[in-house]
This record gives sequence, structure tokens and C-alpha cells, in this order.
Amino acid sequence: MRMIPAAVLSLTVVLSACGSGTSGEPPPSSTNPPVAASASVTVSAVAAPVCPAVQNPPASECSPRPVSGATIIATNPHGDEAATGVTGADGSVVLRLSPGSYTIVPQPVEGLLGTAPAVDVVLAESEALQVQVEYDTGIR
Repeated sequence: MRMIPAAVLSLTVVLSACGSGTSGEPPPSSTNPPVAASASVTVSAVAAPVCPAVQNPPASECSPRPVSGATIIATNPHGDEAATGVTGADGSVVLRLSPGSYTIVPQPVEGLLGTAPAVDVVLAESEALQVQVEYDTGIR
């Protein structure tokens, strides 16, 4: 009877346990493919007030102004980042998301007081919501 050294036997057991990857089952990533973003939120960031309260200029001169360069993050109910974007010259950004609940979280913008409050949204399949967030200019 031939004896197999313990080291060879151990290596054979370890390699057998690893398998060849041909078990017939697809890899985990293919069994749960990511859900494609089929909904969106258009976030418009504005800054207000634009005129001091003591002035009485025409309303058009005191309309909130668009905030460009604001980073906007959408987080899922677990607080994980689901999408992020930066507002353009018109103050808006489109975040493409899967249906579900999200919190739109504006980030601080240099030169503006504080940060715009977060907004909770619920998106249905193929829905396109529009949300406005308002930054404080500090003008009183």
C-alpha cells in the first residue's frame, strides 16, 4: 500500500474545494443585475433673497437667482449615495435613479449662507420629478 504524504493530501483537498468555476451556476453578479435607472429628479438650485427687504425694486429684479456649481446628492433610505451631480449655469441638474425613496441633499456652496435643506422624494417607474432647493444669500 502506497502512503500519500500529508502535505500533498492537504493541497489536493484545498484545490478540490476551490473548484474549477464550472459548477453550472452563474456568478453572483449575473444573478442580481443592477436595476437600470428609469426615473429622474431635476433639481433646480436657487439663491434668495436677492434684494434687501427695505428696498422696493420691481419683482423681476428680486427673483431668486440660479446657483451654478452646486453639488447635489441623492441618498437612498440607508444613507448611501445613489446619484450625484453638479448644477449648470441655469442652476439645474438631472439625477437619474431607479424607482424608490430618496433624499435630495444639497451640499454647501461657497459665498452662500448655510446649505439648502434636504428634500425627500419618492419616484415611480418612468417618473420625472422636479424639485427646487433654496440657498440663503444672507441678504436681509
